[in-house]
Amino acid sequence: MKRKSVYSLILFASLIIILLLSLFYYHHKQEKYQQLTQLTFKAMNKGVTPSETKPYLKASTSKNSDITFYKKFNFERKYYIKIRVVGIDSKSPLLIGTQGDLLGKKVTVPEYDMTKIKYEPYTNYYTLTVKDKKTSLKSIDYQDFRKNKGRKVYESKHYSIKNKVESQKNVEELNMPELNHNKSKLYAAIIYYGSKQVNIERWKELTNSPKGWQVNQMNDGRKLVWRDKNIQSEQKQLAPNYFKLDQNGVDYRSFIIHSNGKEMHEYVTNQIILDYINQKIQRVKHVNKMSKEIKITKN
Repeated sequence: MKRKSVYSLILFASLIIILLLSLFYYHHKQEKYQQLTQLTFKAMNKGVTPSETKPYLKASTSKNSDITFYKKFNFERKYYIKIRVVGIDSKSPLLIGTQGDLLGKKVTVPEYDMTKIKYEPYTNYYTLTVKDKKTSLKSIDYQDFRKNKGRKVYESKHYSIKNKVESQKNVEELNMPELNHNKSKLYAAIIYYGSKQVNIERWKELTNSPKGWQVNQMNDGRKLVWRDKNIQSEQKQLAPNYFKLDQNGVDYRSFIIHSNGKEMHEYVTNQIILDYINQKIQRVKHVNKMSKEIKITKN
């Protein structure tokens, strides 16, 4: 009986040791490939996502993508990787009419309609080489991957369009009732649209003012717009851009230098301004941010 008890104890201890070693190996393997996963996505996000799609997508990570590692036995430091990420469907509708600058000239730049973007999965293939604590990620085609991938050694599945697409629920679109009750946001929307879309050159001067903007509400209905929310009277030498409001829209105005008081003007309806800003969530965010940097004064 004693000998059987000893054998049973030895067998039980051996099983415990084997189990602990297996758990240690599994944990070490998981930790190793999680580190390689982070390195892969970090390298991939440096330049893989086209700049025109970045505003619509969060960076690809292990939490919103599928990643699978493959390796040949004789390639200890080289891995073949398959990654499934969310991308924008090429059939997503574009908006034509947005103005941009190219080498100092105005050009029409197509951009995605934020409200109608379609998303689809894209599978990409890479090799990851690890040497002397340095990593090198290289994009390869499917034929190269299929021919050389070796056996699967690790897989993580978290692909989700819901987790990948930039959330739009946290930012509400602009509407006129809200703007009418928030003058700072109203003026921010007007200035933003004027600096981006109005065909009056001096209105471009109001883009990206690091010191904010000051809007003087005049008794005759004019709203004078100055760069720098804390600008003082003695600094107001040159007549600024200004605008007037009515129930339907905005009359953008700017005088022409050396023209004996002649002015340029462009009338834009409220709906056109709202549609333009609400087309992209980044524009709404930018207007909200601008509204905090506007100081309203009365003359």
